Amino acid sequence: MAFPDPTVMPATGIGNKSMTIVSLHGPTSYLTGGVIVGAATFLLQKLDFVEPMELSTDALSFVRIVSTPVAGGAATVKVLWLVAATGLEVGNGTNLSAKRITCLALGN
Repeated sequence: MAFPDPTVMPATGIGNKSMTIVSLHGPTSYLTGGVIVGAATFLLQKLDFVEPMELSTDALSFVRIVSTPVAGGAATVKVLWLVAATGLEVGNGTNLSAKRITCLALGN
């Protein structure tokens, strides 16, 4: 599932890596277990590091980025949306499209 209309800050070079900051919309129907997001969403080919920078725009949710370390960087990461008050994952089918979350990514 792709995030609709991400807002991407242009890549900035850090050594031989690029860093981007992306504001992602939540999905219209969240799937329990997380949403797979590709490196292209961050204007990168491979991801070495992705970190959420804040709570969602309504301050009621946050995300956890789950990735498997891969030599040369990962093609995708999983984004888990969590309820800020409890730390539990949001329910299956929840509409998160009004929420945005900003993430920093480092990769190639």
